[in-house]
Amino acid sequence: MKLYISGPMAGLPNNNADAFNEVATALREAGHEVFNPAEKGNALQRPFWPFRSDTEWYEKSLDMRESSLSEPQRRIWLRDDIYALSLCDGIVLLPGWEGSRGAWAEVYWADAVGMKEYHWELREARECLLPQRGTDVPPQRGMAVS
Repeated sequence: MKLYISGPMAGLPNNNADAFNEVATALREAGHEVFNPAEKGNALQRPFWPFRSDTEWYEKSLDMRESSLSEPQRRIWLRDDIYALSLCDGIVLLPGWEGSRGAWAEVYWADAVGMKEYHWELREARECLLPQRGTDVPPQRGMAVS
């Protein structure tokens, strides 16, 4: 299954990349194809994120905090993320996604098109996405899937 990870980034240490990467690793090990916004720009993500920017800020912004992006820059990032989401079969929501404007936009879009939502903090979601691990799947550092 192709899955998109959504959650809070702005204002968190390392833009919450550790949480995104931990979930992405678990999902890939289970055989899923994953779009991880924390990996935006690396070669693994190219099929999901084909847009290239002609502006210097875009490349520099890959290492910036999301909160330091201007509104036009944020629109471009969200456009790219919604495009990647449109290629997926489901969206995996990290804990705290409710506090992210970008995650709300992604969830709204996913809901509008009838996409499955998995809340990582919910055991049932992890069991569905990580079936080879069985029913004794421990919580992933406080995250859930629903």
